[in-house]
Amino acid sequence: MTNILQLIAKDLVENSNIESEFDLESFSKDISLFDYQQEALKYIVAVLRLYFKNKEQLKEYYALKGFSEDDFKKEKISIDALLNRASFWMATGSGKSIVMIKLISILYQMALKGYIPKNDILILAPTDKILEQLKEQIELFNRYSNIKIDLVSLKEYESVKKQGNLFTQEYIRVFYYRSDLFTDNEGVAKKKDGKRLNYENYLGDKNWYIILDEAHKGDAQKSLKKEYYNTLAQNGYIFNFSATFTDTIDKLTTIYNFNLAKFNEKGYGKNIKIVDEEFKGFNKKDGDLTPADKKDVLIKSLLLFSAIKKEYEKLKELDEKLYHNPLMIAVAHTVNIKNADLKIYFQTLLEVAKEKPNEFDECKSSLIANLNGNRSYFFGDEVISDNFINLVDSVTYDDILLYLFNSKERGTIECIKTKDSSELLFKLKTSSEPFALLKISDTKSWSNGLLHNYDITEDVSQEGYFKRLNDKDSTINILLGSRVFSEGWDSNRPNIVSFLNIGSSNAKKYVMQTIGRGVRIEPLPNERKRYKYINAKKLKLIKNASNVPKYNCGIESIFVFATSKKDVESVFKEIEVQKDDFVKLGGINKNSYINIPLFIPKYKQIVKLEQEDIKLTISKDTLKRLQEFLKASDIDVVLMLLVGKSKSKNLALQTIDKIIKSSDKYFILNDSEDNRVDEIDLIVKIDNFFNSKLSKVEEFVEISDEIRHYKEIKVNIKKVKPKELEIIREDIKNSKIDSKKKEDRLKEQLKNGEIDIDTFANELKNLGSKKQRTTLVEIKNLKKHYYNPLLLKTDNDYFKNIIDEPSEIEFINNLEEYLNKDENCLKKYDAWYFSKVSDRIDNIYIPYIDSQTSKVAKFYPDFIFWLKKGDTYKIIFIDPHGLQSGRDNTIEKTEGFERLFKTNRFKKDNFDIDVNLVWYYQHSIKEDLLEKYRKWNFDEIF
Repeated sequence: MTNILQLIAKDLVENSNIESEFDLESFSKDISLFDYQQEALKYIVAVLRLYFKNKEQLKEYYALKGFSEDDFKKEKISIDALLNRASFWMATGSGKSIVMIKLISILYQMALKGYIPKNDILILAPTDKILEQLKEQIELFNRYSNIKIDLVSLKEYESVKKQGNLFTQEYIRVFYYRSDLFTDNEGVAKKKDGKRLNYENYLGDKNWYIILDEAHKGDAQKSLKKEYYNTLAQNGYIFNFSATFTDTIDKLTTIYNFNLAKFNEKGYGKNIKIVDEEFKGFNKKDGDLTPADKKDVLIKSLLLFSAIKKEYEKLKELDEKLYHNPLMIAVAHTVNIKNADLKIYFQTLLEVAKEKPNEFDECKSSLIANLNGNRSYFFGDEVISDNFINLVDSVTYDDILLYLFNSKERGTIECIKTKDSSELLFKLKTSSEPFALLKISDTKSWSNGLLHNYDITEDVSQEGYFKRLNDKDSTINILLGSRVFSEGWDSNRPNIVSFLNIGSSNAKKYVMQTIGRGVRIEPLPNERKRYKYINAKKLKLIKNASNVPKYNCGIESIFVFATSKKDVESVFKEIEVQKDDFVKLGGINKNSYINIPLFIPKYKQIVKLEQEDIKLTISKDTLKRLQEFLKASDIDVVLMLLVGKSKSKNLALQTIDKIIKSSDKYFILNDSEDNRVDEIDLIVKIDNFFNSKLSKVEEFVEISDEIRHYKEIKVNIKKVKPKELEIIREDIKNSKIDSKKKEDRLKEQLKNGEIDIDTFANELKNLGSKKQRTTLVEIKNLKKHYYNPLLLKTDNDYFKNIIDEPSEIEFINNLEEYLNKDENCLKKYDAWYFSKVSDRIDNIYIPYIDSQTSKVAKFYPDFIFWLKKGDTYKIIFIDPHGLQSGRDNTIEKTEGFERLFKTNRFKKDNFDIDVNLVWYYQHSIKEDLLEKYRKWNFDEIF
């Protein structure tokens, strides 16, 4: 289902200056928001502005993007129900708490600027643990922010409201409460424990800003709760944060989708593999596994875990800093003596510890066959490597003893009670270190029933192990439990997850929570992406960095097992919700006929902007306000407020001096409106500008993987039917057939007697019929393009990463028409090629100074041309879109181009390299600089 609000927001931010008005990046001393987190905030700012300014226009946007009430009659979703809500669909581990807290500070700023009303804010979350974590993050934020967030329990609402405005210059008061304790009068009366609150007592003007943090979780009265929220925010706004959205209204109003699929696609988190093929018992009449089958599943999980531990040992030999210590987690709905699958789990551990199972070799062969048979992960296009499968094959029974049980000898398992009544430890008597930890609410009433074959001892000197579980030297290899650790517990250690009869009714509660808790990855300290996505400069710090990919397949994966068919179906169903509607199209390949080197510039940061006399463009009124603020403030206090925000060694002292002097050496003043950015944030932005480093062209290198968007062309399988998709793929295949060459080859075969006349006629007939059949997209094969074929379509919501800008399609068509002329300037070159460049995926750009964001930004021209004649080599960047969509940064982009390419001469190998820029646009431009680079005539361009 389309996330319509995200499409609307994307349009709204296109020519906005939100980054210049709000600090979207800083959070605390050690935490800055990632690009995707900043983008989510930028989207909500744009939508809130429109909603509180012109609701009717927002309605029109919804209709324009495809929403019709007729399509949602069954769900009874009206257009009015969509307007005052936004959903943030963000994977566990993607930092949604950071976004949530930053959102509060932005609501504060928007209210003070008059964009939105100064309404009360309420955070609702389902557990105390989640609320406690949120409080900790807010404390961290408050330490380094001049906007303080004061969290207050909703129980104190009346007394706090009597104190006056919750929005002051010093702080913003925010109420919080547990969503499951938020009910109506009847709910309060049912259980008089003093915890439940009647929502009707807090209605006020029904204009709350409500922030929901997984507030739909674990609640049987979900629909009732939604009504409470909707009533409270009737004249306000609902911000819904979750890793799992299933309701239609939440998906339609998703303003930013960074769910598990998107999270994985961008290189964050582990790859997910559901090991489902091993369920040989599924063909039995009862449709589920026998106890013997379940035992096999568990043995396979132990085998796979041992392989990952062996992998980790090899990685440690390369560099101790690499990755995490692997962990297996086993999750049951309830950890009690009635759970038969849990009994099998403990019995299997007991048997494997004592002797090599009879099923060992058969289980290993079956596991290897399953992994070989389907190497794909649930998301993305990465696959299980040969090296890892070979490692699984190498696992012996002694490896299981060593890597799972922490022992070199087989033995009996003993159970140890500790000071912490919610924990039980397990270890082999032949080992000094525990290998497993059971975490439940109460071990006393439980252990006697399920552990009758285990020796149980008590060691009150042993401290709790659960809180130290994430330590790299932890000896715990298996964590068993239920929801006690599925909520509010985060770790990068899990690589195996076993679901032990969780039951379909509880699947939604546990599947995504449990997998989400362990999906985090940290190949290097503070690096949250998989190894191949980490910046190459950082990898240089690793010993034997090139060898790491040989041993990181298993440790970058979560393998999911389950002991019942229903559990597997639940796992598939819950993860499937996260899956993208788009799949890779395939069949589009790099041009194999390219016969010249294709050079691109590589840049190196050199000097600060202030050393190059580059000035910041700023509003007169903004600068005047800032000067007045500094004159009225104690500089020591200002510097203190800059701690943790300014990245300068001198805490922006030099920048403050520039602001006070207000010299035209540093600033270009204009008459635009004061953007009302907070003074401290404004100083930080100006300081960042003057401390940004300019780039210079270091060298020209041959292109490798800098253009890769064609590998990411995707099709919407919800909108394109399987038969139509088959036709598109067939058309793509046929578009690459060179008809002339094929015809000449057929004539030669006929002449040489290799084929008869009938075969010749039939082949020729088929050749002529290979015309495009699909009407959903235009498919072009251009011999001089970097890859083929090109896909073109305007008004596109069927495909991703194709050419869909009207100005770019016009350029391609005009170029094709020009190439058909007998006389065209491109014929004078020995060779030439060109390519579309994507600003979202590719890495060919021109650095420039963006005055709106006060940063060095990247300009991605729409096309790059390479032209060679003798020892002269031209690179032409051509952009048809820039001037057609307004003057957005075009002057600054042009200045950036000139600074890099027009004052220097370049050589590469034996070539003199000349670099040019063209704004492809038909009409003349008043600005002299832009007019100098504006061209429409191809003869003039080439």
